[in-house]
Amino acid sequence: MRLDNILFRLGMRSNIPWYTLINGRIVDISSYRCKPQDKKRSKALIQNNIASTPHEEVPKHLTIASVDNKGQINQIIDSKWIRLKINEILVIEYYSRQTRLRKNNKERFRQLWCKVTGIRRELPHVVQI
Repeated sequence: MRLDNILFRLGMRSNIPWYTLINGRIVDISSYRCKPQDKKRSKALIQNNIASTPHEEVPKHLTIASVDNKGQINQIIDSKWIRLKINEILVIEYYSRQTRLRKNNKERFRQLWCKVTGIRRELPHVVQI
């Protein structure tokens, strides 16, 4: 679970990542991967933001202590909690197909380049995709 998503779910919407302590360490990467039992603490700057935004329901996998500006991940989110019907296999197949298509397009471009220029060698470094 990404840090920026967790902060959004805890109601710290406009949080700046370097104002976040995770397990006692300052984290400045918004794509930081959090694990269950990680503890986050937001500094005083965020306290005003939390007070000014309306609180939505906190998801089951997170807990928040507004007094201490702390949040905790209780568990990894279960895909059954998400109300979207997503077939993960189809998503994986789609992206693996896109990778194969890119490789095939590169080969077709190389063949066309050789045909047009009459040069039977590899593409120049600048033209390679």
